[in-house]
Amino acid sequence: MAISDLTDPCQQINTLIPTSLLSTLDSLFLELSSREVECLYWFAFGLSRQAIAEKMQVSKPRIDQYLRSILSKIPSPDYKSLIMIYNCRVFTYQLKMLSEIFNYIKM
Repeated sequence: MAISDLTDPCQQINTLIPTSLLSTLDSLFLELSSREVECLYWFAFGLSRQAIAEKMQVSKPRIDQYLRSILSKIPSPDYKSLIMIYNCRVFTYQLKMLSEIFNYIKM
């Protein structure tokens, strides 16, 4: 079987994710500063506020400030929901990248 005969393994999953959802997620995360994105990354990774502060070389109150700012920009009722939204965005981005790589290989 030639690579050109294969179908994009991400295509079915990509069709399940509405473009409007992708646009909404993109617009939400564009509101965040680079430091807020970094803080959210480590928070979603499971690090404590203190560990994040040490990793980012800032104070723990600064991390609390970043997290409050993130919650004000990304509407979510709590931190668990915020992490789910973040992980959804990461997952959709990874699918998009896999699809592009697959299409490049098929060429």
